[in-house]
Amino acid sequence: MTRRTSIALMVALFGFGGLAGVAHGASDAQNKKLVVGKWGFSFGPISNTVEYKADGKYVCTGTAPSPDGGTMKYEHSGTWTLKDGKLDMEVKKSSKPDMIPVGMKTSGKIVKVDDQSLQINDNGNEIEYRRMK
Repeated sequence: MTRRTSIALMVALFGFGGLAGVAHGASDAQNKKLVVGKWGFSFGPISNTVEYKADGKYVCTGTAPSPDGGTMKYEHSGTWTLKDGKLDMEVKKSSKPDMIPVGMKTSGKIVKVDDQSLQINDNGNEIEYRRMK
């Protein structure tokens, strides 16, 4: 798997992939309220939209480079939690189960969250999302 495909996969998962309140002592409950909503990310051929719902569910859609050099569209949904400054997600349904399998779990450290920006760090890779209307 190429680095570009790996990054695309990470972004696809955090829809995630890529939060400020946490870094400054806000509680998980306060940050959860800020995370709820629709967020977008775009970098070159990678685009991603994720909606975190107040009931702990999420829906993610996007496009990313495919392993064959083309472009793939994907959609996955599942559950999310926020605990101890970490955003955890579990895939329950996936349009690309070979790349984003049902049951896959991911976790990213929240770096910053406010009304406009959501930043997630996944093993040193930081992704910044912008709130969508």
